[in-house]
Amino acid sequence: MEFGFFRGLPENLFVLDIVGQIAFLVDIVLQFFVAFQDKHTYRTDDKPTHIAHRYLKSHFFLDLVSCFPWDLIYKASGKHEVVRYILWIRLFRVRKVIEFFQRLEKDTRINYLFTRILKLIFVEVYCTHTAACIFYYLATTLPAENEGYTWIGSLKLGDYSYENFRKIDIWKRYTTSLYFAIVTMATVGYGDIHAVNLREMIFVMIYVSFDMVLGAYLIGVLIILLQASGKHEVVRYILWIRLFRVRKVIEFFQRLEKDTRINYLFTRILKLIFVEVYCTHTAACIFYYLATTLPAENEGYTWIGSLKLGDYSYENFRKIDIWKRYTTSLYFAIVTMATVGYGDIHAVNLREMIFVMIYVSFDMVLGAYLIGNITALIVKGSNTERFRDKMNDLASFMNRKKLRRDIRSQITHHVRSQYDSKFTNTVMLQDIPASIRAKIAQLLYTPYIEKIPLFKGCSSEFINQIVVRLHEEYFFPGEIITEQGNVVDHLYFVCEGSLEALETKTDGTEDLVELLEPHTSFGDISIICNISQPFTIRVRSLCHLLRLDKQSFSNILEIYFHDGRKILNNLMEGKESNERIKKLESDVMIHIGKQEAELALKVNSAAFQGDIYQLKSLVRSGADPNKTDYDGRAPLHLAASRGYEDITLFLIQEGVDINQKDKFGNTPLLEAVKAGQDRVIDLLVKEGASFDLEDAGNFLCTVVVKGDSDFLKRLLSSGMDPNTEDYDHRTPLHVAASEGLFLMAKMLVEAGASVVAKDR
Repeated sequence: MEFGFFRGLPENLFVLDIVGQIAFLVDIVLQFFVAFQDKHTYRTDDKPTHIAHRYLKSHFFLDLVSCFPWDLIYKASGKHEVVRYILWIRLFRVRKVIEFFQRLEKDTRINYLFTRILKLIFVEVYCTHTAACIFYYLATTLPAENEGYTWIGSLKLGDYSYENFRKIDIWKRYTTSLYFAIVTMATVGYGDIHAVNLREMIFVMIYVSFDMVLGAYLIGVLIILLQASGKHEVVRYILWIRLFRVRKVIEFFQRLEKDTRINYLFTRILKLIFVEVYCTHTAACIFYYLATTLPAENEGYTWIGSLKLGDYSYENFRKIDIWKRYTTSLYFAIVTMATVGYGDIHAVNLREMIFVMIYVSFDMVLGAYLIGNITALIVKGSNTERFRDKMNDLASFMNRKKLRRDIRSQITHHVRSQYDSKFTNTVMLQDIPASIRAKIAQLLYTPYIEKIPLFKGCSSEFINQIVVRLHEEYFFPGEIITEQGNVVDHLYFVCEGSLEALETKTDGTEDLVELLEPHTSFGDISIICNISQPFTIRVRSLCHLLRLDKQSFSNILEIYFHDGRKILNNLMEGKESNERIKKLESDVMIHIGKQEAELALKVNSAAFQGDIYQLKSLVRSGADPNKTDYDGRAPLHLAASRGYEDITLFLIQEGVDINQKDKFGNTPLLEAVKAGQDRVIDLLVKEGASFDLEDAGNFLCTVVVKGDSDFLKRLLSSGMDPNTEDYDHRTPLHVAASEGLFLMAKMLVEAGASVVAKDR
């Protein structure tokens, strides 16, 4: 506006200018309190001193100078034009608008397409507004006597002349200037307004050259956006509700695009033709509406009432044949949209100018849409095109392999369902970092998994490991997900829909075993028990399933043993109400026994190797430390014989049976004594361990006969009774005396053996 009124603002605009400068001053104050993000640390800095220092170093000076009342300074300085040119510094404020739109584009709460289009509209409005002001500046900076030698001073639209234009209403002058700028930018060129003097011609050349760049920018951005889509007039306006019917046409074309029987290029071109015809038809109707809603006496001040083509005049146009009027309106709309601008038809009054400006601006968006779609057709890059190509390839494959009709239908329905659900959570999350994706998966899938009976009572850690490895899938009614007898590689959880478990008999008939509703699972028995799929699973209604790979599930179970045991218990608890489990109870029980044996071996192996960390992990994951191996040896037997004091203490603290016997009758204490593990012996004795031998007398006599003094000493010091008798009531001292084993006899006597005991 400062360009247009270079010699000083009128009073009403001056007040508006002052209000604007006050608003910018308030913005300067607020800048000292707005936190910023550090470019190096990416942390938000809200310290007032840092904010002020940053703002003062950047653009504070330019913001402050821009707020000076330069119009007053210009008038006070004797209207020196140099002072007026300082106003150009206010163009620096455009930076704030650019930054605002940059923040808006990154705000995911606001539709991105809306933001970009809003930005493009602002760019267009700003550029045309600036051009309009410059056009007016070029006219007003000439002497008054030369006004007739300017574009506006020589202008005549219909019966209206712009002579002495400075006395015309300011908003009419502005609208006319803006109209000139927009039709020039859009290269419509009706011929009603044009440059007159040399200065105006030079600016028009510069402006049109700039418009080529601006137009390319707008169209380019829009292409990217499209690729990335007595009568009461109040009653009359209700007719606008009929525009809702366009939805039916849009849905029709969407179905047509997905129909592989119809050529895709033909469908898209047909759609684009419809869009163009619809838009130009609507514009033609609005042009005619603008002409007919003026009083009859003002018909000459309308585009059609003042129209004369050759020798034919459209005066009293309401009496002309309706199809001729419609064709003329449509012609006006199309040549405007195509920016041909023969100059034979153009806007005349203010309302028509405003609509032309809006329509031409809209045409840039429409043109970009049409060009963008044609480009997409050429490069064949749309999702629909890829879907159709995939369907055509599948059709060729199925024809070549001569697949049955039912299989063809299943394949087609499945691919179609994957296309229709292309924005599932799994697809949307694939480019997000794993840590964030895990949190989102927990939020989305945990409510489903927690309600699955199979996972009742399982730990939250186990559930979390499950949900982060889930994948979404959709299936149509009639699809077979897995067949009886097949090897199962996936575990499925039902979120929505229903399925049926069918048992196929030898004669080919099918029996319904179970109906699978939401919050149930299938494939679990096959994976857990490592058997083939016992039943065929078929979809009854559109299903939303969560899939877990077998390998992932097995890996999780290896870590969370306790939860694995709960899963097996949950399987068995549900056998009364679950027909699938009833039929496979023996398989489940065999697997439970096998798993327990394997787990016991793992615990014993950790105890034998002295790996206390592995042992603790196994026990805390649910492994029973009292379980024995094939020889009846518990982890405590192995730890005692190997001399692992820390493991022995840990097992005792876990409450294991300290006097548990293996198949050979050995207790952990006896194993420690045999291996000579004195520290473990002391620990076991302290905790109350005993030998608990069935024939202690015979065992001790045998030790004496062998002459193993160290072994005998450990037995006696560990609490074995030296007066125990064998089957002949002989004590170990009898044997030592009869064999002449002095050292052995001395040790027995010192341990409290009776020297007067009698045998049989």
